[in-house]
Amino acid sequence: YIAGTVTIAPAPVTVTASDGAMDFGGSVPAITATYSGLVGITEPAVLATCSTAATATSTAGAYASSCEGASDPNHSFTYVDGTVTVGAVPVVVTASSASMTYGDDAAEILPTYSGLLNGDTAPATAPICGTDATSASGVGTYTSSCSGAADPSYTFTYVDGSVAVWPAPAMVTASSTSVAFGEDIP
Repeated sequence: YIAGTVTIAPAPVTVTASDGAMDFGGSVPAITATYSGLVGITEPAVLATCSTAATATSTAGAYASSCEGASDPNHSFTYVDGTVTVGAVPVVVTASSASMTYGDDAAEILPTYSGLLNGDTAPATAPICGTDATSASGVGTYTSSCSGAADPSYTFTYVDGSVAVWPAPAMVTASSTSVAFGEDIP
């Protein structure tokens, strides 16, 4: 009899990082590992550590999640990345309201924002704001509006304002004249 050799190779295990979702400025989801292919055990001797590149300040988009470092004497490990999706947050842009006197230059219209996060004071691309009222606009109320804001971390809705045009003050002066006694008054 001649003895042979039996080689036991480590069982292949696939470690998959979990997917996740969050809003811009929100909490980063916990990334966990899923093990596929373990033989005789439910988890390896040393668990994988998992993380993602997404942070609370990451702009909207897709970021990788990954795991590494799992080990077990009877298993070999390969890793599959997951994805964390960061969603855009809604922001309301409101056009300012103003008043002006007929004949004056048009009022300056400015935006105000509701919903910006992480210390942002304006979107990456500010909106353009204006009004239909001009120096030649008659007395009345006109719409002020903003549009065109852009930022990968936000979606925008707009609220109009108004511009009131008031009458211009006018002074009416009667003419002066002189007449001799007994003449008709002009």
